[in-house]
Amino acid sequence: MATASIWLAVGLTAMVVISAAISYPVSVAVNDMMAGEPPSTLGWVWVGASTVIGLAMFAVLITLYIVGCLWLLRSYDLAKVMNPGFPMRRSRPWVWLGWWVPIVSFWFPLQVVGDVRRATAKGQTRPALGVWWTAWIVAVLAMNLSGQLFNSEDVLSRDAIIVVAMFDTLSAIALVIACVYWISIIREITRDQEAARR
Repeated sequence: MATASIWLAVGLTAMVVISAAISYPVSVAVNDMMAGEPPSTLGWVWVGASTVIGLAMFAVLITLYIVGCLWLLRSYDLAKVMNPGFPMRRSRPWVWLGWWVPIVSFWFPLQVVGDVRRATAKGQTRPALGVWWTAWIVAVLAMNLSGQLFNSEDVLSRDAIIVVAMFDTLSAIALVIACVYWISIIREITRDQEAARR
């Protein structure tokens, strides 16, 4: 499941980067449609590509959530077996719920991953999780701000479209950083747990 989680995270990140790369022309085409102007042929291509990418991103995101949480739950359980006295700050259900329950989603997943990692490492020094988590939060917030701004009015000004594209770009950059660190975290935990079972 670790390998599947890594590939799904890479796939999702790649789709977000592509989506950010076409964000401006897609926003212009959609804005033209909302203003009653027919978009150019290329505009229709951008909108179609964005729709396909959006649907694929949704499917990959749901799959990544399921596979990633299954991997994290398995790692959580192994960490408890490997280090039964380690005080986990969150119980098993938060492996799943922590990612989407409002407010607590800002720190519960970080605590779950951090506890699994520390319990598995058994005192070995590991780099802090701050860069990964900060990048993840920035990516999520930038995506949400982009969506809210894009949907704030029927027809946006060109300046607003540029800001939407900037938020999309920020989200993509942050997600690339988060993905690189996430891969490292998955590999560390998996490696430590496999070494402990030998």
